[in-house]
Amino acid sequence: MREKIMRGLLVIAATMFVSATAIAALDEAGAREIARQWVPKGAVYLSTKDEIDEYEVEFLVHETNSKYQIDINKNTAMVAEVKTKLRGERGA
Repeated sequence: MREKIMRGLLVIAATMFVSATAIAALDEAGAREIARQWVPKGAVYLSTKDEIDEYEVEFLVHETNSKYQIDINKNTAMVAEVKTKLRGERGA
């Protein structure tokens, strides 16, 4: 009897974990809001690319002609990488 109760509790706990993980899944709008915190005020949103395990969110800052790309992990909702590039720059 006790084993049956423990098994039932384990199933309930596993179900709650899976449900909480599904609810916490990051969507494009959430990724955009997280990314906005990493760019200068006044940056203009350009696009969001939906990759396998992350979102790539791009912004443009007209004053400096800089493009920002913020990569956000879908599972953790953490910023994985921030890249900046001057638009029109060809490099050496």
